[in-house]
Amino acid sequence: MAHQIERAKSGRAVCKTCQEAIAQGELRLSEETPNAFSGRPGIRYHHLACAAGAKPAQLREALASYKEDVPNREGLLTQAERALGELPNVEFPFAEHTPRAATCAQCGKPLAAGELRVLVELRDDHGAWVRLGAKPLHPACARAAGLGETEAALIRTHSRGVSPVELDALDAALTRA
Repeated sequence: MAHQIERAKSGRAVCKTCQEAIAQGELRLSEETPNAFSGRPGIRYHHLACAAGAKPAQLREALASYKEDVPNREGLLTQAERALGELPNVEFPFAEHTPRAATCAQCGKPLAAGELRVLVELRDDHGAWVRLGAKPLHPACARAAGLGETEAALIRTHSRGVSPVELDALDAALTRA
């Protein structure tokens, strides 16, 4: 089966991992799947960030053959390696700079690419299956989401690539009364 990276042609495709639309022109992983009803293969699409966790081997294969520029290629490869068990798992909560635009889980407002965010573990239990992931928060929204002094210490320990000044500001936001 061939897996490749391509640009979304129309914006009508939905990511099979997160069930969200893939915007027109956005890079996506195209995954060939067997089709029981015809001799032609079916195609499933995934956001690259979603594929890093759900289809890490396929994404790594596709990134190796895709020669054009891919924003955050190294970050996607790191996520894929982590999903394949080649790197240690992330320990929550932690702070990082947002790799691509996201939405704060507390206030619903956007997080811009490059903006500092706090990630807490998302455990969405549906009985028969559990979805694990990360819930992004603005630093100002982290306290309202229930994070405090204990989590501030964990964030300082678990965060990579965040300056001490940013961590101090985050500590102050989480520990002020």
